[in-house]
Amino acid sequence: IENLLGYSEKELAGRECSVLLGDPRDRDAVLQALRENEPVSQDVQARRKDGTEIPVEISGRRTYWTGRR
Repeated sequence: IENLLGYSEKELAGRECSVLLGDPRDRDAVLQALRENEPVSQDVQARRKDGTEIPVEISGRRTYWTGRR
């Protein structure tokens, strides 16, 4: 992530992945799918730390760790 988007691991620890998405519609779509326990696989615009955007593909799903989301 640091090489691609400019954020260190420490800067992103504990934050939602949606903070990296530039377009609010992309953020809404990803978060809605995760809320509904749907897997996500989508082409989106990611926002670098310097504010520029690049196309990326994201995929993931909600996971549980010791009873927490």
